Amino acid sequence: MSRRTIARQAAVQLLFQDEFNPQRSRDLDRQYVLDQVESDAVLADFAWWLVDGTRSQKEKLDPEIEAAAEHWSVYRMSAVDRSLIRMAAFECRSGSTPKAVAIDEAIRLAKRLGGKDSPSFVNGVLDRLLSDDASPVVHGKLDSSVAVSPESQAKDGANSPGLGLRRFIKRGPTA
Repeated sequence: MSRRTIARQAAVQLLFQDEFNPQRSRDLDRQYVLDQVESDAVLADFAWWLVDGTRSQKEKLDPEIEAAAEHWSVYRMSAVDRSLIRMAAFECRSGSTPKAVAIDEAIRLAKRLGGKDSPSFVNGVLDRLLSDDASPVVHGKLDSSVAVSPESQAKDGANSPGLGLRRFIKRGPTA
């Protein structure tokens, strides 16, 4: 697992805990993040940015998620899926993370933390939710004309922003 994936996992675990115990100690949360990222201050800051940003945008994101998740209310979704979708949407919209990376990371974490159907569910909702955003994904194919700096590739721990994404891209309506 890449270092930023570990930070994302710690962040989504705290967001998951918010669902059941929103009054827990922030000091314990901070210690948990530091333990997970092995006291790396940069990764801890990244994880906290994800947690605090997702928490602050929750009220804005939830109606958009419901609109993208046809026939699903946010609170009918599993807490893991809901937390992953909120966090990926926040990261993609508020940071410099490309849509392909945000979706790919959410799918990886859904495989690791969610149920059997979580990866495809998270992918489908995020694909619809983030479809209006600028993205290197165009009509089911990675757009090679979109340049991604080596710095952003390195900081996300991937060789390519679409690594493994082709298999998850929605191919269009099926009969």
